Amino acid sequence: MRSREAIAIVKRASGLDFKTVHVGIAGQHIKSLQHRGILTRDNDHTEISQRDIDKLISDMYKLVLPPGDKILHVIPQEFTVDSEQGILDPIGMSGIRLEANFHIITGQITASNNIHRCVERAGLKVANMTLEPIASATAVLSEEEKEAGVALVDIGGGTTDITIFQDGIIRHTAVIPFGGNVITKTLRKVVV
Repeated sequence: MRSREAIAIVKRASGLDFKTVHVGIAGQHIKSLQHRGILTRDNDHTEISQRDIDKLISDMYKLVLPPGDKILHVIPQEFTVDSEQGILDPIGMSGIRLEANFHIITGQITASNNIHRCVERAGLKVANMTLEPIASATAVLSEEEKEAGVALVDIGGGTTDITIFQDGIIRHTAVIPFGGNVITKTLRKVVV
């Protein structure tokens, strides 16, 4: 089935006419790393705002990566304000030095470009691209489960994606090059 036919079927079945889609990305090229960012603020009398956090996140997108890789997600883990550690939300606090630990997810530029091209050839626009295990977690996990701590294991055809939450925050992501295709081949050999 061609992509335009599939889109027409989905539009008919859903009763919606859409032109923009959210797409997932996964694969063996996905990597994750931890990095720390520091922002020295000008004034300790003003409260830390979302703008300060956005500046820290924006700075993470400037990290030097191996050729051909790009940053897909920058996820704050916890913050430190003037040596006070373990802060999950510093907005409204006062302080000069704002630090944060980040979980950064990278992927190959070519993989991202190929997904964009496929979607555009199908006559749609990409609203955003999300790592598939993060999208899966958003779809199936409650806030209480994420807060309590949970590992989501998503077994796909070619890979198994893992997302680990603790205190409501993504602590680790991994893409393992072992999926349902390998399991199916192994079972087929056992049955035959």
